[in-house]
Amino acid sequence: MKKLIVTLLTAVLFSGLALAGEKAETKELKGKVVESVNGTEKPIQFAYVYCEGTTFSAYTDENGEFTLPVDKAGKYTLRFSHAGYAVVEKDVKVKKNAVRQDIALDRQEVLLTAL
Repeated sequence: MKKLIVTLLTAVLFSGLALAGEKAETKELKGKVVESVNGTEKPIQFAYVYCEGTTFSAYTDENGEFTLPVDKAGKYTLRFSHAGYAVVEKDVKVKKNAVRQDIALDRQEVLLTAL
């Protein structure tokens, strides 16, 4: 009886360790949002980056860099926006732990009218 209990406990312990080793790793979408001005790239601060179909979003930092965590590998559509710039959508495929997607936004005229 004691041998049976030890065998069962050992089996439970090793199956728990095996499951812990298969823990899903968080994937990351990283990148930089810039504006191309006369052939040079200028980082865009506080651009909004949204991963459509998920709850993941981020703002770019002072260097135009962003990081978005995603749950699993697959195809995602990123949406980049900032006031004064045209909205850009970009499809990306996440296969490994990290994917880099840099994007350049173009200026867009903003027309203000009085009411």
